[in-house]
Amino acid sequence: MEHPSTLMPSPDPVAPAPRLSALLWQPIFDRHGQLHGHEHLARLSGRDSTESAFAAASAQQLWEISCEVLEKACHACLLRGCAQAPGLREFVNMEKTTLADPRILAPLLRTQELLALQDCRLVVEITERPLRDPRQRLRYIENLYRLKRQGIVLALDDCVLPLPREPVELAEELCDYVKVDLSQLGLSSLSEHAGRALLEALAEPMQRCIDRYRVEMIAEVIEDQWQYETMLALPFSYFQGYHLQRPHQVWPALLPQ
Repeated sequence: MEHPSTLMPSPDPVAPAPRLSALLWQPIFDRHGQLHGHEHLARLSGRDSTESAFAAASAQQLWEISCEVLEKACHACLLRGCAQAPGLREFVNMEKTTLADPRILAPLLRTQELLALQDCRLVVEITERPLRDPRQRLRYIENLYRLKRQGIVLALDDCVLPLPREPVELAEELCDYVKVDLSQLGLSSLSEHAGRALLEALAEPMQRCIDRYRVEMIAEVIEDQWQYETMLALPFSYFQGYHLQRPHQVWPALLPQ
């Protein structure tokens, strides 16, 4: 007879904690094609996609990853130097869970100080994943107010127009930018004619959002020329996407080919 322990299924191995494996920059351009700033895109190690890894990470893991991203972003900006392009905005994604943690305030303020020495400005890009705990939501909003009072610029990521509901970040006038992800509109399944009509219908809700909340709009995930041309006809201030420039890795530094 087999030992009872051999009849029990072996436990699944514990999944390794997600770790920062790479940091990429994707440029953001203004209406004249001039560089406005960069979005700093974190890539995590592991079998899962970066998006699912972020969703599964614990609050402590998110905090540690965010601190490392801030450190690497500052280092990458220092290596680039400020003389080439002063005044750039450096967008760094932050989960709401992380922004609800009071420990994140000090690293963010330190990052802002270091970037200011290079004539750059930190922009905290708030990702869309919601908070479930009411107490955590309260801490999150309180921390946004603290960051705003310290002069840190805030951007609301992945907004859908027209707004299905009023985000508290806009209702409280905490954000300076709103990013609209074109991939959420299902453009890939539409003809160019139908896609243009869909995008042009955004003009009125966009203008209402701009006027009411005093924000600048960024069109992201622009994938071809007709999308870009249509975006230029709308009240977007800034533009980002593979059609304009693909992300490039800044950490770990790639050896020249």
